[in-house]
Amino acid sequence: MIICPACKKELSDGTKFCKFCGTQIMQTDVQQPSMSNPINEYTKKSKKSSKKVTIAIIAVLLVIAVVLSVIFIPKFINDEKENEDKQTAEEKLTAILEESTSKPIIDFVCEDYDLNGTYEAYAVVGETDEEDAEHPEFYDADIYFVNEKKAQPVKENVSGKTNGIIELEDIKYISIEVYDDGTDEGKSFIYTVDGDESEEHKDSGKYSDVHQENGKIVAEDENGEKIEIDLNDSGENTEEMSEEPTNNNEKHDEETSQIANNIKNASAGDIVEFGSYPQTKVTDSSLITTLDSQSKVWKSYGYYTGSGDRADDEMQSGDYMKYADITYDGNKYRAVTFSQYRPSYTGAASSQDNSYQSENGYVINTTYYFKYEPLKWRVLDPDDGLIMCENIIDSQAYNNTAYFNGSEYYQDSTCTTYANDYATSSIRSWLNEDFYNTAFVSSEKNAIQHTVLDNECPWTSEYSSTTTQDKIFLLSYYEAINSAYGFSEIAGDYDTARQASGTDYAACQGLWISKYTDSSYGYSWWWLRSAYEASDIACGVYGSGFADVDNGVCITSDGVRPALKINM
Repeated sequence: MIICPACKKELSDGTKFCKFCGTQIMQTDVQQPSMSNPINEYTKKSKKSSKKVTIAIIAVLLVIAVVLSVIFIPKFINDEKENEDKQTAEEKLTAILEESTSKPIIDFVCEDYDLNGTYEAYAVVGETDEEDAEHPEFYDADIYFVNEKKAQPVKENVSGKTNGIIELEDIKYISIEVYDDGTDEGKSFIYTVDGDESEEHKDSGKYSDVHQENGKIVAEDENGEKIEIDLNDSGENTEEMSEEPTNNNEKHDEETSQIANNIKNASAGDIVEFGSYPQTKVTDSSLITTLDSQSKVWKSYGYYTGSGDRADDEMQSGDYMKYADITYDGNKYRAVTFSQYRPSYTGAASSQDNSYQSENGYVINTTYYFKYEPLKWRVLDPDDGLIMCENIIDSQAYNNTAYFNGSEYYQDSTCTTYANDYATSSIRSWLNEDFYNTAFVSSEKNAIQHTVLDNECPWTSEYSSTTTQDKIFLLSYYEAINSAYGFSEIAGDYDTARQASGTDYAACQGLWISKYTDSSYGYSWWWLRSAYEASDIACGVYGSGFADVDNGVCITSDGVRPALKINM
């Protein structure tokens, strides 16, 4: 039914005109209410919701991927580069080794031992019955240290096995077991690198089966007991295995603090021990026989001889005097031998008459042994950490070369630097390289501070040297007459506080020892770093203790008393 809009009468569906009033009826489509389908609606909503979730998940995954790429891709690239660098270095070092020996390579361990960005290697060359083992046993073998400059044997004609790498926070070591003759048991020899040189740890040759295990460094003592050792210390502290891990950084800090406290609590003139150096001559015949039988790798001192002219720049370094460091029964020794005498000044020809070695009881073609012992230091300034060796520990020239041009003495014929210039002197290099690397292990080196040194000449600025910054140095003229350090303020005084005697090792090097029957008897000269008032002369202290001695810089018979400052 429909309703007429004019007369309001009911009409049949489909009527076009109202039969009552004639009004035209407009036809409209009747919209049937549609039935909603909840299942369809839910499906559509679900599809939309799922799409949003999928997009969100993809976005999160992309973010995670970006973060991981930032974290891991550079590391991956760095690791790849390190591997490539190591492989390149290993190939190069292998070639250098093969040029130095014809023996087959049994083991080759290439690492950045001192963590300075440069790779070195320790290698074993010789014979083995085990070709497939990672670190096979070897016999009739030599152990080599290899860097980009050289391949140098550190032990020869030995049997044993490689125990592996020991990784500490700031250094790496390699442990190599060397068997006693005719046995399959021996001691672990422990090596690392310092600069361009192989460095042997103080505990080398002391324990057996030294290796790294679960972050700890373990070994067997002389009784076969398993112990834990700390290669960061001086090599004397050992403890039984415990469950608590060792904190090597704390050990470092404790040791440095202990050294500083020993000095801080001392007074000027007190003696402290620090480092070690060859000192006392071995006289026990049975020990000498044993040491004679130990394998040795001889190194040249590179000492000079000349034509007989003290300043013709013709001084030449030679291999006539050599040394070898060996470890036996937990102690370290230095073997010394020489085929000709070391002259008392570098420009002299070699002869017994030109040397103090024979006068001191040391003759050619004989091997002498000197035991490494703790160095004794006199405290000069406890607040500043300044200490000086109590004894004369070596005998060296202030400068190895000199040249006289008719008016002045220079270091060489280029005539650019005076012969007594401390900053460029050979004694300064010797102190901060040879002595420093021989006397101290890494933790001890960390305890030594760099000291800014005033190197002025007390008499004329003409011969003053530039300021230097060194770890090891000689006292200056002014420091040697400083009453605060316990010395007489008068340079010409026969001051017993300035008198010093030499060790057996220094005597073997050619140290002059006073035979005068006065207060100087048994004492020796020792160098100061200050230049004197002539270009070939440097200051020193005489055996009687007066400090205005002037000595030619090329004299090798003057003693060395190193000084340094401890980090306080």
